[in-house]
Amino acid sequence: MPADANKDSHLDLMLESGEGLRTWSFAEFPADGEEVVADELPVHRLAYLDYEGPVSNNRGEVSRIDGGTYEIQSAMNDVLVILLQGEKYRGRVKLERAVDKTWKLMLHSP
Repeated sequence: MPADANKDSHLDLMLESGEGLRTWSFAEFPADGEEVVADELPVHRLAYLDYEGPVSNNRGEVSRIDGGTYEIQSAMNDVLVILLQGEKYRGRVKLERAVDKTWKLMLHSP
């Protein structure tokens, strides 16, 4: 997470892209149609798709809450719309980059 970010528990949305995982971090899982602020993080290693356990340097624990596939429905300018087909969550995610370089993340159930 960025140096000035809250390091408490958080969720990461990780999407496999090439040799890594494009990743966004957000504080809480939004309700359907609710918008939350998300920070785009550096690309993560593919190993995090299946990893659960401690993070190096006592930075906490990783717990996987869902997995599945995704399809990019549109990617225009600073807006990304993704269809998730997870084991637990199925629906559309809209990510929109804000002026301050954070992202707005919104979930929509099918």
